[in-house]
Amino acid sequence: MAEAPLRGIRVTDFSRILAGPLCTMILGDLGADVVKVERPGEGDDTRGWGPPFLDGDAAYFLSVNRNKRSIALDLHDPDDAATAQDLIRHSDVVIENFRTGVMARFGLDYQSAHRLNPAVVYCSIPAFSDTTSGERPGYDLIMQAYSGFMSITGHEDAQPVKVGVAVLDVIAGLYAATGILATLRARARTGVGEKVTVSLFDASVAGLVNQAANHLIGGAVPRRTGNAHPNIVPYEVFPTSDGPLVLAAGNDKLFRITCDVLGTPELAADPHFRTNAARVEHRAEVVESMTQVFRRRPLAHWLAALGERGVPCGPVRSIDEVFASPEGRAMVQEVDDSVRGALHLVASPMLFGDGLGAADQRGHARPPPRLGEHSEEIREELAAAGRATGAQHAASTLHPGKESHMIVDLHVHYYLPEYVEAIRSAPTLETYIRDDGRIVALWRGGVALAIPQPHPSVAQRIEMMDELGVDMQVLSVPSPSAYFVEGEAARKVAGTVNDGFAELIRDRPHRFHGLAALPMKDVDDAIVELERATGELGLAGAMLLTNVDGELLDSPRLEPFWERASELEALISVHPTLPAVTTGLEDYGLAIALGFFEETNLALARLTFSGVFERHPGIRWVFCHAGGTTPFLLPRLDNYYHQFPQCREHITRPPSAILAELVYDTATTHVPALRCTCETFGTGRLVFGSDYPHIPGGTGPYLDALEQLGLPSEERAEVLGARALRLLNGERI
Repeated sequence: MAEAPLRGIRVTDFSRILAGPLCTMILGDLGADVVKVERPGEGDDTRGWGPPFLDGDAAYFLSVNRNKRSIALDLHDPDDAATAQDLIRHSDVVIENFRTGVMARFGLDYQSAHRLNPAVVYCSIPAFSDTTSGERPGYDLIMQAYSGFMSITGHEDAQPVKVGVAVLDVIAGLYAATGILATLRARARTGVGEKVTVSLFDASVAGLVNQAANHLIGGAVPRRTGNAHPNIVPYEVFPTSDGPLVLAAGNDKLFRITCDVLGTPELAADPHFRTNAARVEHRAEVVESMTQVFRRRPLAHWLAALGERGVPCGPVRSIDEVFASPEGRAMVQEVDDSVRGALHLVASPMLFGDGLGAADQRGHARPPPRLGEHSEEIREELAAAGRATGAQHAASTLHPGKESHMIVDLHVHYYLPEYVEAIRSAPTLETYIRDDGRIVALWRGGVALAIPQPHPSVAQRIEMMDELGVDMQVLSVPSPSAYFVEGEAARKVAGTVNDGFAELIRDRPHRFHGLAALPMKDVDDAIVELERATGELGLAGAMLLTNVDGELLDSPRLEPFWERASELEALISVHPTLPAVTTGLEDYGLAIALGFFEETNLALARLTFSGVFERHPGIRWVFCHAGGTTPFLLPRLDNYYHQFPQCREHITRPPSAILAELVYDTATTHVPALRCTCETFGTGRLVFGSDYPHIPGGTGPYLDALEQLGLPSEERAEVLGARALRLLNGERI
């Protein structure tokens, strides 16, 4: 093979002991850059599992950790935890085998990793896959007991015994490597990573193979049968005059040949032994008859006689005899180590091409690392690549080598041609075409709902994005017409929008994301489409209007929707509707419209005082067109909260404390509005958005305005890029 299959793939390995390290060694053997994260001063537990030791490390550790680099990180230390997160940002694969909940405490669990890096493939190897068993131990010995392996290993008249190697760890590691490789293949199509979970218990039960089927299908409870096979006879160890012989006569023909070699053709002709099923039923008789004959001659005689006739058989070798054999010597890999000297390790069994040149394929490997050996090297790599911050990482992910900030347009209104056609044909909507024939205005009851026209082609849009310096656009429709039609028409309009956005994301995952349109007239339909959009289609969440035909977002009818959106941790972007709905504030003892007629802030007020925000903390919110007036809103809301008891019926904290946890967005390019937002919430609360970034001027006024605010360039980069991206990926900021 000209090039290692996984060259260019980086693996961050938080695992220890055997299953995880074996998995990552396989990936390293295939060419991946494996960074092993270890505890300072202690490292992987197996470093101390000896003797024998070499240069302070046990042979156990050396057996499963070649082709890796080691960095020592104390995950309890905030700086080291940040380095671990930075590694995740720049990795293709992350693997861990801690007990359930441990990685979450360090902010390194799958949800956190996916927010840091949506493309990462995250593999967990817990003891059990069900969350209720998360605290149960996961050592191989324990799992051999839990899984039933020990109940079928050993002799019937003796106590259960474990397999001589931690074979269940090995099985789990192999399944984990397979799952990771499959998910990397899927990511090549979608651009998005996924979680792979292979529990020791599940892998162990899968490893029971025929014994499990014997019980599930046959109803029998498998028992210990020593070296005998539960389904094949003869398939076990027989004594000779000078040593044990392993015989595997796996079918009736091989049994007949064996009987000929033994000089007992009458055994093969006996109806009790003629078929394998009959031999299994009369196991004791046939085995006893064969044992008497095998005892008469030495092992070498039987190996030669049976081997000449093609009967599978062999001696029971000791480990030293294995590596003294030609085939055993071929599996020894000599790895040069500048400190330890030449290491002799078991080589990878994977050969590529025609299988020739095995020595060349197995002749090059990185020695198992000393604890923290590459810490400085890896830190320098991260720093040199400009990857120390989320903004720099985001830029390099989208445009390798790009050192500037990343700009994410958080709510870009985009009309797909299919969407325009769908809403043109929707019932109850009247259309008006302007004299020039270009713009379609949609009306219902004299209210303008949208003024759409198909936007430029995807190629033209990307060209404009590049000209304006926009890295990613989060697409939405500002006035989802699915709000204003019902039934199948609403489902069709929403589905058309969301399918179109999903197709753009699949084709260009680093340039586009999407917020779904939902059929909000029917709550059940809205929930189903939100589930489809965030699950099957991979959209970040949904764009909602501040009211549905005059029904405000705090309506009790919508409560099931908010509950499900919170469970899905959906991003909900709220966009004002025209005309604004300014009634109903008396429900909370508020003055009409708080002294102004800003629809977004009205929605903020109602959602706050109705308790929607507090009841559903899983939702991530963005309020469009809020920046210019929000600073005037908070004092008023706090005053009303303290003045009117009914305001405290649904919330436990002042509105300013609640709203300070939410994310705001402004679509204006005026410096005063930006300044108000920055002064009220801090620069970290500003998320970039422009409605129509293809308008001449695009992002330029934003950058100019931020510069006028006196924000350092690094802080501007953080404002415009990293936080917006992390928000989309599910992180609360």
